[in-house]
Parts: sequence; structure tokens; C-alpha cells
Amino acid sequence: MSGTALDRGARVGPGVDMVNIWAFPNPGSGQGPVFLGSAGTSAGGAFELAVEGLGPGPYDLAVYPHTTVTGQFGAASAVRVRVK
Repeated sequence: MSGTALDRGARVGPGVDMVNIWAFPNPGSGQGPVFLGSAGTSAGGAFELAVEGLGPGPYDLAVYPHTTVTGQFGAASAVRVRVK
């Protein structure tokens, strides 16, 4: 999984130093999330994490950015995927 994470409130750089990535299986089913890992970001805010071990089916992958502006994790951005 790869992407870009930015905090537009940052005075310098992307404003995000890392992201935590979670997989929510069978969206709407109430099944517990699976922590996929943390990934640092580059100077441009890009991140990359190899994802392994998810069984077949639909997932919402949620990325939680850690902002350098507040020192806390922000709201997630999510995308729905289907693992085959």
C-alpha cells in the first residue's frame, strides 16, 4: 500500500511524519480491525507499506496520519479494497 499524507497546517514539509494503517474486514460486519503496521513518510509525505496475510474478501483500509503540527494522530482516510 502506498500514498501521500499531508497536513496543510504545517509551516514546513508535509506535516506528517508517519501513518498507522488498519484493515477493517467485511465492512459493516462488526469484525475487529487488523493492524497492518506503521510507515514513515518521505520529505514529500509519501509512504509505503507491504501488506501481507489478509484473507480473501472486502476490507476498508484506513490510514491514520500522525501530524507534526499537533503531535497526534488525525482522522483516517479510507479506501475499500477486495483481496482475491
